[in-house]
Amino acid sequence: MRVHVKLFANLRDYAPNKNPSFAMTLEDGATVEELLKKLGIPPEVPRLTLINGTHVRGNQLLRDEDTVSMFPPIAGG
Repeated sequence: MRVHVKLFANLRDYAPNKNPSFAMTLEDGATVEELLKKLGIPPEVPRLTLINGTHVRGNQLLRDEDTVSMFPPIAGG
């Protein structure tokens, strides 16, 4: 299956070819955790993950043509 990935802020360091928006091919039934592993993002790196604009956890299943966006946690004042 093919998913679209968008990485923001310091997570861009894990993007292939330093392009923060790209497509990846994964096995059917892959999860967000498997995507993180394939990108080389350690599980302890803090992040917020959205699939098609909805906040999800790491064990969430991905579907063909999903858009996965990852942001570092943000604090404001």
